[in-house]
Amino acid sequence: MKNILLLLLVFLPKVNGLYSQTSAKADLKVVFYNVENFYDCENDPKVNDEEFLPEGSRRWTKFRFGEKGEHLFKVFAAIGENDFPDIIGMAEVENVSVLDYLCHKTPMNKIPLGIVHKDSPDPRGIDACMLYRKDKLKLLRSEFIPIKQKNGQVQQTREIVYASFETKNKDVLHVFVNHWPSRRGGEMETQEKRDLVAGTLRYKVDSLFKVNLASKIVIVGDFNDEPFNKSIIKILKAQEPGADINNTSLYNLSSGFYKNFRTGTLKFRGNWSIFDQVIISGALMEKKNLYTCPNCAGIFNQPFLLVEDKSHMGFMPWRTFNGLTYAGGYSDHLPVFLNLYFQK
Repeated sequence: MKNILLLLLVFLPKVNGLYSQTSAKADLKVVFYNVENFYDCENDPKVNDEEFLPEGSRRWTKFRFGEKGEHLFKVFAAIGENDFPDIIGMAEVENVSVLDYLCHKTPMNKIPLGIVHKDSPDPRGIDACMLYRKDKLKLLRSEFIPIKQKNGQVQQTREIVYASFETKNKDVLHVFVNHWPSRRGGEMETQEKRDLVAGTLRYKVDSLFKVNLASKIVIVGDFNDEPFNKSIIKILKAQEPGADINNTSLYNLSSGFYKNFRTGTLKFRGNWSIFDQVIISGALMEKKNLYTCPNCAGIFNQPFLLVEDKSHMGFMPWRTFNGLTYAGGYSDHLPVFLNLYFQK
């Protein structure tokens, strides 16, 4: 396995951008990746997956499915830098069978990986999930948090995936993986849906703080909003790190990604956006036991994930599909990562 990873890293040079791994190798690495429609090739009558069948509009064959799995392995191996990420959050996976394939039918099968997944109420059948390294983390509990309106009605959208882990130094790390409702239909017209998820997440975060004011929390996901939007700033209350750090406050490390204004995690009509973000609780910025820093998060934007943007200037993520046309790439999003360290 190590030889495979080394070969990948030799031929995948870094680019000038936000891929800024810190000089010290991370003790734990958290990754989030919206993998763009990782469907199997089987018809599930409970969800709208017909376009992702061999006879469907996207001609989603076993070959294309297998290529997608190999692509995801390649991304995670490269992010791991001679190793493998410890926690991988993903969005847009259809079901547990595609995760089983990824974990057992690709070179990822050399890593002991646990799966945290549940079919969500999303009508398209795309879910958020987590993979974690069982050799480095102990899963304490997991939960799939539905999004409910005030009347108790469950929204037909992706649930928030929560898991807590015990690390080798006996610290507890709480992780939330998100895929908030899209802007399809208009940003303002859909804002209320994202605000509802933000409020649900904030309630769960506050419940952790009620138990332990120094809870160590990592929140990742595709929020379909930017770090400066209302849902993030005012409802989730995730701020840019400043001079004063409070244990029970949330800090959006992705706010610093704007220092490179030509880069983001996805590109639409020539404009980059930062929908994929990394948010932490203040306790993780105390250099005590398990910790991180404001510059320990980044966008993973190596060249093999990018193609020339022929309609606009620069580059863009190499997608799996352009509309209904198979492009053979990785995803329409770029991954984000967080490096964590144990106090020596």
